[in-house]
Order: sequence, then structure tokens, then C-alpha cells
Amino acid sequence: MKGLEYKDNRMKCELFYLENPEFANEPWKHVDPEIHVMCQFRAVDFKDAIEYTKNYNLTHSDHRYFWRHKHERGDYGLWHEDGVCSWGLSEVDNYFVDKVAALRKQLRELDDKELKSTEEQDTLHHRVLRNRRIQVLRKIGKVRKLSANKFIRFLVKAGIAISDWCSWWFKDFWVDKFKDWKWKREKISAWKKTGHSPDEWWSLELHLLETIKFNLKKLIKDGIGLNMEFINDAIMEKHGNEPDFDINKFYEKFYSSETQSGIEDRAAELQKQTYERICHLVDLYNFYYNSEVDGKDIYEHPELRTDDMREIYVGETYDMVDYLAMSKKGKECWNEIWDLVKKYGQQMGD
Repeated sequence: MKGLEYKDNRMKCELFYLENPEFANEPWKHVDPEIHVMCQFRAVDFKDAIEYTKNYNLTHSDHRYFWRHKHERGDYGLWHEDGVCSWGLSEVDNYFVDKVAALRKQLRELDDKELKSTEEQDTLHHRVLRNRRIQVLRKIGKVRKLSANKFIRFLVKAGIAISDWCSWWFKDFWVDKFKDWKWKREKISAWKKTGHSPDEWWSLELHLLETIKFNLKKLIKDGIGLNMEFINDAIMEKHGNEPDFDINKFYEKFYSSETQSGIEDRAAELQKQTYERICHLVDLYNFYYNSEVDGKDIYEHPELRTDDMREIYVGETYDMVDYLAMSKKGKECWNEIWDLVKKYGQQMGD
């Protein structure tokens, strides 16, 4: 139709390559690499963007190219008093914008009063409102002028730093200390009464996994008993392929047999391997779902990362995590944990 305006609602994307291509092997170690944007394109969805990037890589072999959403402004917006949202401001810029926002709000209130007034325009009331409006505009101009002065900006930056320091050490630090102390007392009191922490139900599945891992670690280190299921596994591993083998008949002579020690040694080895596997699966589950291991952020504590703890990224991107795929891997860990607990859990103990 002639004159019909078409709005392209496809997502805006950028094609880029890394200055150091080796960073693509471990993106979590290089969260803000130097890149070179080659071109921009639009895509209907992720699949469309992936196909575009794959085709581009097939025809351009000089670099490995990745795609990402086009970065047009800062990721975080700040709403000001006058209802305006600003993006990508520094602390100093935000200080001055807040000042201007408060003045703009006053200006808007004065305009509303003037519009709502039923008096004639040349009355004393209107002249007072106009004079106030001029004063507010002059203040806005003064704030904007000061915001460009390097010395004033330095003083504002120093003032913000001092204010933050005082706020933390004279108030927030001690408030947090008190809250932590109060919470610990509540937890101890609840544990004495019920044998449970009051926050267990907040993330019950994590509490169950944490309990299993903690106690399996103790069994691996200090346990002396053998889970009978592993003795069964050791027997079947050694004799299961024998024709007409009957494990019940084997047990009749097992405890008087010279092969007993060999079976028990193998069972102990299988038990240790299985318990360690369950503990590792708990870590993997926490990694895939929460990016944590033992309650610690995996990016702040990379020493906790194992070789199989690798993020899954959206196709042809550098570091865009595919949370759907990560959840699927976490679910696989969850299922394997409980399959093992189902088989061996009844006799987990010492």
C-alpha cells in the first residue's frame, strides 16, 4: 500500500571478531575483550542470527566472527525525580543530573500553577510565578555550567567518595554486623529447638544436596563400613559373566572364602568412586543453575572450577550464556544424583 510505513522490529545485531582469538577458548577469563565490529545486521531470532554468522564465517576465513545484540547505550538506566530516565552516567554526572531533575520538577509545578490560574495574565500572581520560573531556569543554567568545571567535578567526586565511606563505616557496616549477629542467634535457637536451620525451606533442593555432599565427604574420609550394594556390584563385576552364576549361593560360601578380601577391597573402591561422583554432581548442579560451587561465585573463585565446568553459549556468540541449555545439563546432573541415591542411599552410613 502506497504511503504505508513499515517498522522493522527485528533485533539489531553486530558482527565482530576478537583482537586476541585465543580468548574464545575460555571466555569467562576475559569478560571485556578488545573487539572489532565489522558490520551490523538484523535478525528475526537467535536462529536467524546464528545462520547469518555461520554463513559469514564460511565466506570470510581471515577471522572467527561472533554476533551479539547491538550495544546502543549503557545497560543500566537511572530514573530521576522528574520522571526522566538517563543511561550510562558516571557518579559525578548523576549528581548534577539529579540537581537539574529537581529543578525541572519545580519548573513543571510552576507551569501547572500558571495554567490552572483563572486570573488575568498581567496580575501580580502571574508576575510572581514568571519571576520564580526565571530564577529556576537560572539555577539550571548555573548547575549545567558547574558540571563542566573540572575542579568542581573533582570536589563532587571526592565528596561522593567521602560520603560513601562515612555511610559504610558509621552506619551500614554496624547495621550489617548487628543483622548477621541477630540472624546467627535465630539460627542457633531454631536448630536447638527443631534440629533444622530456619532457612532450609528457602531452597530445599539445595539444602538436600548440600546435606548429601557434606555427609558423603565425611564417609569418604572417616567411614569404615561398606555399603552392601557395592559388595553386590563387586561380586557381579567379577563373577556376573559366569554361566548359571547365582549370587545367593555365592554368599553362602562368601564369608569363609579366601576371595572375600579381594571382593571387599573392590567394593570399597567402587563405594569411594560413587560417593565422589555424587559430590561432584552436586557441584555441577550448582554450577549449571547458580554459577556457584560450595556457595562461592565461580567467577570470583576460579580455582573451584573443574575441567567439565564449562558454560554453554548461544551458537556463534562469544559469551552469551544459553541458560536453557545450562538448565538442561543441570537437570541431567539432578537425575543422575537421585538415580545413584535411589540405588545406594538406603545403606549410606557407617
